[in-house]
Amino acid sequence: MSDKPMGVMPLCIIAIFLGIMGILGGAMGVLGLVMDQQKMAPDKDPKLTELNAEFERRMQAFMKETRPLSLVVIPSVMLTSALLAAAGLAGINLKGLGFLKLAFVVNLLVDLGSAVFQSIAQVKSIAIMKWYLAEVTA
Repeated sequence: MSDKPMGVMPLCIIAIFLGIMGILGGAMGVLGLVMDQQKMAPDKDPKLTELNAEFERRMQAFMKETRPLSLVVIPSVMLTSALLAAAGLAGINLKGLGFLKLAFVVNLLVDLGSAVFQSIAQVKSIAIMKWYLAEVTA
C-alpha cells in the first residue's frame, strides 16, 4: 500500500499542466506585446481608407492605454504559473505539499486578476470593432 495521501498525484499533475499552459499563454502575450501591428493596405475608396486610418488610430490608442498594465499582468501570470508547475513537481515526491496549496491559491488569484483585466480590455476592443463595422456598413 502506498504511503501517499489520496488525490495528491492528480493534483500534482494538474498543477504541472496548468503551470505549463500558463507559461505558454504568457509567452504568447509577450509576443503580442513585442510584435508590431500591421497596417491595412490603402483602399481605392478614399472613405474606406480614412475609416481604416481612424480604426488603426483608435486601436493604437487602446494598445497604448493597456500596455503598461499588460507589462505587469503577463509576467506575473508567467511567474505564478512557473511557481505552480514547480510546486506540482515537488508535490509528486511528497515534498512541499503546503507549497502546492500556496501555489494553487496564488495562481488562482493572479489568474482571476488577469481574467478581469483581459475582459475589460476585450470589451473596449469590441467597442472599437463595433464602431468600425457600423461605419463601414453605413
